[in-house]
Amino acid sequence: MYWLLIYYGVEPTEALPLMKSASDRALELDDHLADAHAARGLALVYLQNDWRAGEAEFHRAIELDPGDGATHAYYELGFLLPLGRFDESISEINRALDLDPLSVEFNCYRGYTLYFARRYADAETQLHKVLQMDPSIPSANWILMELYEQQRRWPEAWSQFEKIRAGVENKPLSPGKVLTRAEVSQENYWKNRIEMEEGIAKELSYYGDLGVVYARTGQKKKALDALELAATKIDPRLRYMKVDPAFDSLRDEPRFRELVQKMNFPQE
Repeated sequence: MYWLLIYYGVEPTEALPLMKSASDRALELDDHLADAHAARGLALVYLQNDWRAGEAEFHRAIELDPGDGATHAYYELGFLLPLGRFDESISEINRALDLDPLSVEFNCYRGYTLYFARRYADAETQLHKVLQMDPSIPSANWILMELYEQQRRWPEAWSQFEKIRAGVENKPLSPGKVLTRAEVSQENYWKNRIEMEEGIAKELSYYGDLGVVYARTGQKKKALDALELAATKIDPRLRYMKVDPAFDSLRDEPRFRELVQKMNFPQE
């Protein structure tokens, strides 16, 4: 539950230590709990950048209970996907969904995976499926917005942005017509998007997402400043630096390379 709370706005710096403590205590009581090993694997990767120890926990979880969908899903999301091992990632999340096809969480993870693998059409289809299951899930709306940004589909991105902004501001979504490409300029879109993201970062310390919008708008220095702040806040977004399309424009920057090194990714 501490892990899931991160996706609903709880600070990772608050939730992850509690997650680690809870999984440690669970394993003290019973070392044969597969889900506790899987949760501990996530905590080791996200809290300590300890990829090898995290991988061992995921493998132990799957060994103990290969029929538990969460063990496959967390291994995929927490270890395989950040390293860009896309074929294995898709296989693992598909396995999780075979075991629990109605899981909104696992279906959402599959959407993330397809997006980071740059299979945009498949990702869009998957994320719409998630939103049919649960229209209010913020993470699916968010990734769908970023997918439309990546494809420069401004009317669709604006529609997702409006849904997200209504949730951030805790206001009902105003009904209105779908805007055309001519009515949604790139400049106007990013002006509003950056304004919202700066407010979120200031309130919740989500500087990784702020780095995304700066990177997408070509503000490399601001993007790198935001990502360096994110690194001090245990921001989960940074675990996907190697695969996130939003950061492609930064990959040759020395400061970005230094940040990647600090994530302590295992050597291939």
